[in-house]
Amino acid sequence: MSEATTQKTRGGPAKAARRLAERTGRPVTPDDVQALVEAGALAVDSTWRGYDLFDLDALDDVDADQVAAVLASPDRLLNREQAAAHLRVRAVDFKHLVTAGVITADSTATVALPHLSSRAATEVDLFRLAQLEEVTARAELAELWEAARAAAPRSPSPFRRLAGVRKPSRADAVRQAAQELADLWSVEVWTAREPGISGGRWLITADTSADTLTEAEAREGFAQHRLLAEHVAAGSVVAQRATEMSVVVASRRYMRPGQAVILDTETTGLDGYLVEVAVIDAATGETLLDTLVQPGAEVEDGAREVHGITDADLADAPTFAEVLPDLAAAVGDRVVLAYNADFDRTVLRRHAKRDGLRLGELARAERWDCLMEWYTDWLGEDRWVPLGGGHRALGDCRAARKILQKMTSQYDWINPDDRLWFRTYRPRTLADAVEEPTP
Repeated sequence: MSEATTQKTRGGPAKAARRLAERTGRPVTPDDVQALVEAGALAVDSTWRGYDLFDLDALDDVDADQVAAVLASPDRLLNREQAAAHLRVRAVDFKHLVTAGVITADSTATVALPHLSSRAATEVDLFRLAQLEEVTARAELAELWEAARAAAPRSPSPFRRLAGVRKPSRADAVRQAAQELADLWSVEVWTAREPGISGGRWLITADTSADTLTEAEAREGFAQHRLLAEHVAAGSVVAQRATEMSVVVASRRYMRPGQAVILDTETTGLDGYLVEVAVIDAATGETLLDTLVQPGAEVEDGAREVHGITDADLADAPTFAEVLPDLAAAVGDRVVLAYNADFDRTVLRRHAKRDGLRLGELARAERWDCLMEWYTDWLGEDRWVPLGGGHRALGDCRAARKILQKMTSQYDWINPDDRLWFRTYRPRTLADAVEEPTP
């Protein structure tokens, strides 16, 4: 007899469990295989790196009575799928039995998720066989068991009536609570789901840009809502904004009258001095300042090719000392928005320092916000996105305002890179609420 003929087919506990399940027609787990080894009904053929290996062909000769005895042990633990298979019902039927409290988990086990990462794991419920047998023997459930085992694959579960008013899933709780609170507060409520271990987590927040609702009030409302309180306490729902949500709130706030201006500069070069500055009102788009500035230096060839401003154009332009009072008046006490805030602020400081001028509040970084950084966050990008404003100060201000307006819009989208699923819930009228009930 050749070596190929006598070579054994070996496998670990998982393969052994599948082989025994095929033979017996009953669910078998790796733990059941270990129990069979301990009972002397199954022998370990060899080991590899500390793992037991079994002769899979020899499993066909294992004493069937001993296998049946182990599988029938009242202390045997099964996960949800195995428990449903043991009861000969669908997963949806078993879910309703658990929701109704007819069946309860005995314990949990940690299961590795190698398809996600080497460290990924999740907790699964385990159900004791003795409880499953007791439930199947209950006379008042006999008709339901019969109906469930005869049910078509996609038909409603006969056990759903046991649960009465079903406790909503976490996803349903978040959706329903978000819509209820949007109606109550008359603001948009946003949710984002981060997929991950054990279903990931949900982020939920509200639009506080109009100041009719504070951040603290929103967090308290989420934490105390009847559908969210349990999940917030467990940390699976978090009253926190994703970065994209924060951009929308900030953009809406700065689009309110008196909140912000948009500023842009053109220069003699990347490390040069002002040749043009413009300021517009962020809320209205009104032009507050648009002027050339005498730079006191020649315009570099590269810069001139970009914005088209020549030394001749600047010959009669006012100096920065002459422009600065008008610039300060145009900005006032409002926040300064710029598409590349670090660049524009640095240009103003460099020019003022050279000319011995004081910028006052304009020099403080806290007075500035960068629309370019916001826009990349809002888009879910990790790279700089060109403005496309034509490279003249006033045109760039107007282009930046269009982006600011764009970022105030609601969104219902997926960011595949961050794996965030966003959804916006808007306040409904009474008629809307009647016609479109919360899912």
